[in-house]
Amino acid sequence: MIGASKIPNDIREMANSLYNGFCATEECVSKDIQLHHRMPNTIANVKKYSLFINSIFNLIPLCYNCHLNKSLRQWRVTDKQARLYEEYLTSVKKG
Repeated sequence: MIGASKIPNDIREMANSLYNGFCATEECVSKDIQLHHRMPNTIANVKKYSLFINSIFNLIPLCYNCHLNKSLRQWRVTDKQARLYEEYLTSVKKG
C-alpha cells in the first residue's frame, strides 16, 4: 500500500498519548508501537478524505505483533464514518 501523506508530529503524539504510549489492543502491554491507519492511507483515500486520513480519528497505536497478527477488523472505519468525520473536520476548520 502506498502511503500518500505523512502523519504530523503533533497528531502522532496525541494518538500515542490516548493509550499512554501502550498498544491499543486490550490484552497487550507493549510500548513498542506504531500508528495504524484505521482507513488505509492510500492516495485515493487521501483525495476523498484529506482531513480525516491522518487525523486523531483515524489513527490507532498498535505494537508490531498486534499490527501483523490480530484481526484489524475491530479498528476499521467504514466509508460512511469517514465521510462524517471529514464533514466534521471541515466544519471545524472553517470555524
